[in-house]
Amino acid sequence: MASSTVTVRGDAVAYRQSITKPMRLHLVFDLTVDGDRLSGKAKAGRLPGSKVSGNRVTETEAEPGTLR
Repeated sequence: MASSTVTVRGDAVAYRQSITKPMRLHLVFDLTVDGDRLSGKAKAGRLPGSKVSGNRVTETEAEPGTLR
Protein backbone atom coordinates (compact mmCIF):
# COMPACT_ATOMS: atom_id res chain seq x y z
CA MET A 1 0.00 0.00 0.00
CA ALA A 2 1.28 3.48 -0.90
CA SER A 3 1.49 6.32 1.59
CA SER A 4 1.87 9.97 0.67
CA THR A 5 2.11 13.47 2.12
CA VAL A 6 1.68 16.90 0.55
CA THR A 7 2.96 20.09 2.16
CA VAL A 8 2.12 23.56 0.82
CA ARG A 9 3.92 26.69 2.06
CA GLY A 10 3.23 29.79 0.01
CA ASP A 11 4.20 28.94 -3.57
CA ALA A 12 6.24 25.85 -2.55
CA VAL A 13 4.75 22.35 -2.75
CA ALA A 14 6.47 19.24 -1.41
CA TYR A 15 5.05 15.82 -2.29
CA ARG A 16 6.38 12.59 -0.80
CA GLN A 17 5.12 9.12 -1.63
CA SER A 18 6.35 5.62 -0.82
CA ILE A 19 5.32 2.90 -3.26
CA THR A 20 5.87 -0.85 -3.23
CA LYS A 21 4.83 -1.83 -6.77
CA PRO A 22 6.32 -2.40 -9.24
CA MET A 23 9.25 -1.88 -6.84
CA ARG A 24 9.84 -0.25 -3.48
CA LEU A 25 10.62 3.44 -4.05
CA HIS A 26 10.43 6.69 -2.14
CA LEU A 27 9.31 9.47 -4.49
CA VAL A 28 10.12 13.09 -3.63
CA PHE A 29 8.87 16.14 -5.54
CA ASP A 30 9.89 19.68 -4.52
CA LEU A 31 7.97 22.14 -6.68
CA THR A 32 7.29 25.86 -7.01
CA VAL A 33 3.95 27.08 -8.36
CA ASP A 34 3.85 30.31 -10.38
CA GLY A 35 0.35 31.05 -11.64
CA ASP A 36 -0.57 28.23 -14.02
CA ARG A 37 2.97 26.82 -14.13
CA LEU A 38 4.99 24.60 -11.82
CA SER A 39 8.65 23.62 -11.81
CA GLY A 40 11.11 21.91 -9.53
CA LYS A 41 12.93 18.65 -8.90
CA ALA A 42 11.88 15.03 -8.55
CA LYS A 43 13.78 12.10 -7.06
CA ALA A 44 12.90 8.41 -7.03
CA GLY A 45 14.89 6.40 -4.52
CA ARG A 46 18.53 5.93 -5.56
CA LEU A 47 17.87 7.04 -9.13
CA PRO A 48 19.32 10.41 -10.19
CA GLY A 49 17.11 13.44 -9.66
CA SER A 50 15.41 15.14 -12.58
CA LYS A 51 13.80 18.47 -13.39
CA VAL A 52 10.00 18.68 -13.46
CA SER A 53 7.83 21.31 -15.13
CA GLY A 54 4.23 21.61 -16.15
CA ASN A 55 1.42 23.93 -17.21
CA ARG A 56 -2.20 23.89 -16.13
CA VAL A 57 -4.43 22.41 -18.82
CA THR A 58 -8.04 23.47 -19.08
CA GLU A 59 -10.74 20.92 -19.73
CA THR A 60 -11.13 22.15 -23.31
CA GLU A 61 -7.35 21.77 -23.97
CA ALA A 62 -7.05 18.27 -22.49
CA GLU A 63 -7.25 15.07 -24.48
CA PRO A 64 -10.64 13.38 -24.06
CA GLY A 65 -10.81 11.20 -20.95
CA THR A 66 -7.62 12.54 -19.30
CA LEU A 67 -9.16 14.93 -16.73
CA ARG A 68 -11.38 13.75 -13.90
